[in-house]
Parts: sequence; structure tokens; C-alpha cells
Amino acid sequence: MAEAVTTSLILDYRSVYGLEIMIQIRPDKHEEFVQAVEELRPGAPVGDDPAEVSGLFHRTGAEDRFLWLERWATLGGLSDRLASDNFRALLGAIRVLGELKEARVVTSDESDQLALLRDQLQGGGPG
Repeated sequence: MAEAVTTSLILDYRSVYGLEIMIQIRPDKHEEFVQAVEELRPGAPVGDDPAEVSGLFHRTGAEDRFLWLERWATLGGLSDRLASDNFRALLGAIRVLGELKEARVVTSDESDQLALLRDQLQGGGPG
């Protein structure tokens, strides 16, 4: 399975362009799905901006739910990813082995709230 995504990898960006896909996969298709996703991770550069964070997460308490997550430093990198054959293959695997429940692109600019969240997750807290 994909390497663990740490808090610092997610929160160290000044800007983040993310892709989040909620997927429903029947339990008898889990192994096949995980293998397919591993082959379709954006490990090789897509354009000039490879994903610095990507991963597949199994939702606790919902045996048939997974979350696919990618984070990009630039909007161009994310756009290239969405237009790639590799991404179309990922969507095909999702459709064949399960059901796409929700997909969204998210953006986050670094702010005081993000800095506060980072501090809290690293063991600090408000003043």
C-alpha cells in the first residue's frame, strides 16, 4: 500500500492543490483494487510537477470505502495529472472494480489557521 502521508508533508506547502476521490469497493475486490492503484500512482513526473503526496486510505468503520488523495504544489501539475492517460486509467479501474462516490479538487492557501493547525498537530497548542 502507499506510504503513509505525514502531517508535515501535507502542511508544509504554501499552497496546495489537491485531488480527493471517495471510492466504494466491494470487499472481494479490495486486493485487485489496491494492486491497480499502486501501479497508477503518480510516482513518475507528470509534466514538471510530480505529486509530492499521494496515497490510498481505507476508511475505518466502512469496510468498502477508500479515499484516494493527491497533493500538488502547482495548479499546472494537477491539471496535467487530470489530463493524463494514467489518471484516465485510474478512473477506469475505479469504475470496473467499484464505484466513484465523490471526487473533488481542493485548494488551500497557507494562513494563520493552517499554521495553528500545524502547531496543534505537532504537539503545541494555542498560547
